[in-house]
Amino acid sequence: IVYDIDRLKLGQYDWPATKGSYTLRSIKEIGGICVDQAYFCVIASRAFGIPSLYFRGDGRRGGHAWFSYMSKTSSWSFDIGRYSQDKYAVGTAVDPQTNTPLTDHDVSKIYDRVFAKEGYKKGYINKQYAEILYKSGYEKKAYTYAAFSVKIASMNDACWDTYVKCAQHLGGDRLVLKVLDNKIFAMKKYPDGVVESTKEKVVLLKRMGRDSEASLILAKTKKKVSAGRDDLQRNIVVDQVNELVEQKKYRSARLIMEKLIKSQKDEKAKLLPFFSMYLNITKQGKQTKEAARFAVPLLKSMYGSFDPARQMIALQLIASAYENNGDSKKASKVFER
Repeated sequence: IVYDIDRLKLGQYDWPATKGSYTLRSIKEIGGICVDQAYFCVIASRAFGIPSLYFRGDGRRGGHAWFSYMSKTSSWSFDIGRYSQDKYAVGTAVDPQTNTPLTDHDVSKIYDRVFAKEGYKKGYINKQYAEILYKSGYEKKAYTYAAFSVKIASMNDACWDTYVKCAQHLGGDRLVLKVLDNKIFAMKKYPDGVVESTKEKVVLLKRMGRDSEASLILAKTKKKVSAGRDDLQRNIVVDQVNELVEQKKYRSARLIMEKLIKSQKDEKAKLLPFFSMYLNITKQGKQTKEAARFAVPLLKSMYGSFDPARQMIALQLIASAYENNGDSKKASKVFER
């Protein structure tokens, strides 16, 4: 499929009406941009009986689309048209069975060979037994079956959910903490699972009045997450910042955000939503002068690497930084370029 560079320059991400109906034949004859190439490949693959998914994600220059297909019975090829230089940390598709969001990391986990083992099937059966016993009022037996289910199916989220529920009813928060620690250890192969489980633990610790311990655990988890999952690092910092804002510690919130932006400055376009949050919080905390001094030069330095859509977003953020600081004159000149 020939790439339509003119559409990209014009920022025409939807199929132009002037090019006729949106069909595979039209795409093949006229060409298109990444979304059309990925769509064509997905539909063509499925027509030949090959399972495939359409992925979208944000990279260093902006948004992009690519596709993946099942290359073997238990494995997928995820990087067809996924430009390595743009470092797409995560791609999002739609699960064709549930019509819910599904990431490439989710697919990797689902097709992990351990799930095909007989033990994992038995684990799910024991999870079902635990659910029945729990609803029937046999809490101790339910807990025993749930514990056994995660022992033989340690990466099955449904088994862990049942185990946590049974632990909460039988032993309260302290027992749930132990269960979550075991879950975090079991999920070590999958960063998404580790972060999600850690957040569950943090919420529980705060409920128990152990706020400082919760903050420390969140900070340690951020350090453990690899640089290849910059999305998870930002996700954790968002939680840290929200906690600081709740405590009205705006300066600390600003500094932790600036530290992350500096450490991830090479991620460029992926930081734009984070910049937006940064400007909102610094406005709320009356630190607009510091925010403008920090954000504007960085956004200007990144501007040239963005796609047209992200360039407009960057300009809007620069204008907002000036506006927040009461400099309407500079804000009005931003779009003159």
